[in-house]
Amino acid sequence: MPDSLDFELVTSEQRLLALEPEWRQLFEAAGRPSPFIDFDWVLMCWRQLAADGRNLPVVAIVRERGRLVLALALQRERKGSFYRYAGAHTSLPTYDWPLVSPQGDPALWLNKVVEMVRRDWRCFGILLNRVREDAPIVPVLSAYPHVRHNPRAVVELEGGFAAYMATFSAMSRQQVRRYQRRLIPGGNVPLRLSTAATYDADLDWLLLQKRAWTPPGSDTLHDWLVRSDYEQGLRDLCRRWIEDGRAQLGFIEADGRRVAGALSFVAGTDVIYYLITYDPQFATVSPGRMLTLKLIEHAAAKGCELFDFMGGQWEWKERLQTNVLVELAVDLGAPRWLHLVRRVVSSHKNLPR
Repeated sequence: MPDSLDFELVTSEQRLLALEPEWRQLFEAAGRPSPFIDFDWVLMCWRQLAADGRNLPVVAIVRERGRLVLALALQRERKGSFYRYAGAHTSLPTYDWPLVSPQGDPALWLNKVVEMVRRDWRCFGILLNRVREDAPIVPVLSAYPHVRHNPRAVVELEGGFAAYMATFSAMSRQQVRRYQRRLIPGGNVPLRLSTAATYDADLDWLLLQKRAWTPPGSDTLHDWLVRSDYEQGLRDLCRRWIEDGRAQLGFIEADGRRVAGALSFVAGTDVIYYLITYDPQFATVSPGRMLTLKLIEHAAAKGCELFDFMGGQWEWKERLQTNVLVELAVDLGAPRWLHLVRRVVSSHKNLPR
């Protein structure tokens, strides 16, 4: 390993805050790759993990000749006397991949992290979950064993919204128009985006509606939706991001009443669909699908190329997607004895009974 590389495991919020200027500079240099490795998001998740107390939030960083070149947000999960490092999952879902400098060799930097973490015999692995296949670190991860592939639904918008709608059958398009006319006479259903003046009331409705009921087939609610004391960090962050265009709250309404609402993030030419809910009294007109199509149309009009539904293959995503990409779960740096145990267990399971 080159002597020019220095490794640090950040375990205090004070030290994390000291990294902020360098982190933001690296984030901009990397082309704002994802909102989930923006410093504000990482700090919010850090504080939630620290408040929860079950796992220790940490950030692994690598410097090359004093310059920050890699930052990886993790949590240390206790397993009795042992522990492993894993992506910093909180009650807020996120992608896990390092923030990486566009100049240099990410394989060297990631291997430095693995080398340093494995020096402690109590650590039995580093697990990255939900790494998008278009993340810059993916070619490096291909060298590691134990990679699991999970599907991720997306809408590709290079041809514009009209081309996207043309992928649906005439019957499906007619059904959408019929639902729009049932909701509003004439079928002209506008999309309303939150402003600074409407933000608090709009987010209040979104959270209240999401907490009030769960649509059929949906996952259970995340803690931050159930517990009001978890929401303040997200509320403050999204207020700032709506002001600078990195987040949007979108709604469709009828007779001045909110019918459906969604929160999404903008990262370059990608829109990341984060949270959607609707008033169940309007369920017969498929308000979730109606709002999603309005948001896809808005994204296409803004020149976005990808509308990302994130992980989880729900039926409504399958109806709207144009392609399925991949998220990876990668086990980095597990000790050899653990690989041997896994092979023995796997072989035992495959023995004829």
